[in-house]
Amino acid sequence: MAAHGMVCTPLFLGCAILIELTGGLSLILGYATLWGALELIAFTLVATLIYYVRISDRDKFIHALKNLAIIGGLLMIAAAGPGGIVICRSR
Repeated sequence: MAAHGMVCTPLFLGCAILIELTGGLSLILGYATLWGALELIAFTLVATLIYYVRISDRDKFIHALKNLAIIGGLLMIAAAGPGGIVICRSR
């Protein structure tokens, strides 16, 4: 983060860890999967725009496309829900 010129790196790192943990756990547990998926979509989109904005670089372009694929999968989870096999079912 600091190498990309971000300020308040410890704060943003803590927020990133919290977002990834809560979003990932909500998908794993099947509890509030819509909110977890939307949280991870927003995080992935912001991270893509911060770190891979120069798509003229081939490696950054590949990573940006990978993140767009992840966002597509998260959109499917947000639309379809957790499925039949969940650890904890929300109402």
